[in-house]
This record gives sequence, C-alpha cells and structure tokens, in this order.
Amino acid sequence: SSAASASAASAAPSLLAAACGNTLLLWAIKPANLCDKEASDDGDEALQPVLAHQLSCTSISALCLSDDGTTVGVGSDDGEVFVVSVRPAVGGYAIKQIRSGRISYGAALACTISPNGSWLFVGGSNDAVSCFSLHDEEGRAASARKKHQHQHQHNQQRSIAEFFASPKRVEPLVCSELLFHRSFVSAVAVHSSGNMLASAGWDGIVCLWDVAQIKVDAKLALRLAFHTGLKLVERIVLLDDTLVVVGRGVTSAELVALEYSIPQCTTANDA
Repeated sequence: SSAASASAASAAPSLLAAACGNTLLLWAIKPANLCDKEASDDGDEALQPVLAHQLSCTSISALCLSDDGTTVGVGSDDGEVFVVSVRPAVGGYAIKQIRSGRISYGAALACTISPNGSWLFVGGSNDAVSCFSLHDEEGRAASARKKHQHQHQHNQQRSIAEFFASPKRVEPLVCSELLFHRSFVSAVAVHSSGNMLASAGWDGIVCLWDVAQIKVDAKLALRLAFHTGLKLVERIVLLDDTLVVVGRGVTSAELVALEYSIPQCTTANDA
C-alpha cells in the first residue's frame, strides 16, 4: 500500500517499472488486458509485478527504461546509480544488475536512456547532468584485461572455496558532468534522433546539449540555454520539432505546460 517513489514505461515490449523504497518492481503490460473488461473483472493477475528486485541503496528516486525494454536505469536519493538488465526467461523475465556508479554528490532526481542505449543521463541535486556511457567499449575492454591479469596472478594462491565464495562485482560506470544549471536538475529527456539532450530544473532554465559532443568534450556540449519564466520545471518532453516543458509558475502552484520549437542551433547562449 506504500506509494511508488518513481515510475517509468517502455514502448516495446510493454513494460512498466516502479519503485517502493529500494525495491524495483516490473510489470509486463498487455494492451489487450488493459482494454478487456472481462479480464480485469476476473482478478488482478495482469496487475501483479512479474519481478521485484532489491537494490543496495536507501531509496530509489529516479527510474527510466530503454526503448526496447531491456535496460532499466535507476537513481537513488543517496546518489547511487544502477543499470539493470531485463531479459525474457522461461516462465517470465530475468533481471540482473550489470553496472553501477554514482553522481558527484546529492540525490538523483531524474534519468533517461538514449534511444540507442549508449547513454544514461541523470539529473540531480548536484546542479548537474551526470552522463554515464553504457557502450564504452575501450573502457570495458581495458577493465576486462585488468581483471583477467589479476585473476591469473592470484587464482593459484586461492583455494577452491575462496574462489567460488568471492563476491561478483558489477562493472563500474564512468561519469562526466554537464554544468550550467544553477539549481537542482529535475528533468532530462533525449530526442528520438539521439542527437539532442534537454535538461531543466529548479532554476527554470532549459538547456539543450549536443550528445555527440559529450564524449569528445562535455564542456563544449551546450548548444542553447534559456529561461522559461517558471519557478521550477518538473518534466520535459522532446518531440520531433517541439519541446514541451511542464512546471510551476512563480506566483502559482498550478502546473503549467509550455511548448517551444526546437531550434537548429550551433552556439550556446547565456540564460
């Protein structure tokens, strides 16, 4: 009966993710079941989570799902970041934590995965967007080589019991930061093309970032920044040529939705 602290949904397959405390919950949503009144009257089977996975954090504060529904990005209120793999298995789905990291400080407030699954972007109370590369092949290869060398040197000195009792460590995430915001970053979104990242937060500012530039030099990734006139932004959505911003005004607590045309900009402007 506890309220969910975060939620997210994928397009295909239809998966819904939610969190309660430090527990990640996953549902397999079938559109036919949602529209079938007879099925809903027969019981709550379609509403039961197919997976529940506990993470090593205090409380989950941000969730996102990749477009293909195979990867879950998780942020916590103590700054921990997790990448979880979801795969079909006999009788349902299998879930596995594959990578982990953390933002520089503070809580993770929002996250999103790029359409091609190569980036996890996390907005937080550190006034920054933390960028975690999920397809860092060079870094992963170097990590694998070091791990192999270390095991080769030490395996013969360890007993069989020690070998199988060793804890399995998830692969660490490497983080770079996008800095411009003057307060908490509470919303992040990636354009369907994968080329543009939008961020916004408690300063009422929206920033547009060049995703390709982030890996080259994150300091040069900002393409445009402007003030919305809102006190804080809670959600942003990037459509084909439109940016939708949802937030609260300076004089009213009611939610306000604003629409902007997405510019083809090449230089950053000060807000």
